[in-house]
Amino acid sequence: MNDNRPKVWWVQCKPFDDIVNEKAEIEAFQSKCKTELLFGIGWKESGLDIPAKSEMNQDTMERLRKRINNPAFTHAQRLFGKISQGDVIFTRLNDKYYVGVVKRLPLFSSDERLTWDSKVESWVEIKDLPHHVRGKISSRKYQGTIAEVDGLSALTLIENAGISCEKMTIGADDFFEAIDDGDLEDLMAFYMTQQNPDFVFLPSSCKKNTPGIEYVMYDPKTNEKITCQTKVLDWIDVSVYSDDERYGKYKKIYLFAGNGYKGTPEDLKNIEIVDSTDLYDALKRNKYIREIVEKSFELDE
Repeated sequence: MNDNRPKVWWVQCKPFDDIVNEKAEIEAFQSKCKTELLFGIGWKESGLDIPAKSEMNQDTMERLRKRINNPAFTHAQRLFGKISQGDVIFTRLNDKYYVGVVKRLPLFSSDERLTWDSKVESWVEIKDLPHHVRGKISSRKYQGTIAEVDGLSALTLIENAGISCEKMTIGADDFFEAIDDGDLEDLMAFYMTQQNPDFVFLPSSCKKNTPGIEYVMYDPKTNEKITCQTKVLDWIDVSVYSDDERYGKYKKIYLFAGNGYKGTPEDLKNIEIVDSTDLYDALKRNKYIREIVEKSFELDE
């Protein structure tokens, strides 16, 4: 990404224990965040002799780190301290997604729930969250209080915040960042169908209790089966699929991982690692997925 572009931060305004706090209390706090253009991180403790609106300097951060003594807080505070004026904040308030441009740097909060808070110039609601952004924040990295959003999702959120960016062109090397896990599964099914025209999709195979594969396709005439595994922003351990007892029954196992592969055995047997160029060509031929991608990006033809 161009270094001149602002950074994008996913911040969860949820300084609550969801088991203890009533839904109405959480909604009221998030309504306050929306109305007052506020966002922040929690872990507030009583008895802290730090004046409200104190600047976020190293001395105060270190005092809080020692006092609160919580690794999650230390991590969140460190990232919160990297926020700059003009950066983009991405959050969810009362079940709606918003972006906003940072108006002021973080200060020690006067709110009893927050340690540090900051403000945006305005909140802009994202009414139709793009697939690739939804997929991005569903990953483990974004389950905490704050995380930096990178890649193509950051560009999309910058544009949603009203900051002009040239529409980016994507190709075989990065197209998978422009879709979510479900889109990638659909794209792989389309690719497999084109490679195996006699095979049909087996809907009952899409179950949570089938680790290692996404679904099964079969040939009604021969009962031969093929399957796949896909990962948008993760890697695949290919050696897992050398287990004949579990995976030897499949005529072909198609694999695609945006972050690459580990443990590749010398003999791939029935395993096919799908080339990104081939899968990208399939995307361009698939009108449904192509239209999803072209809402945010240009395709390299």
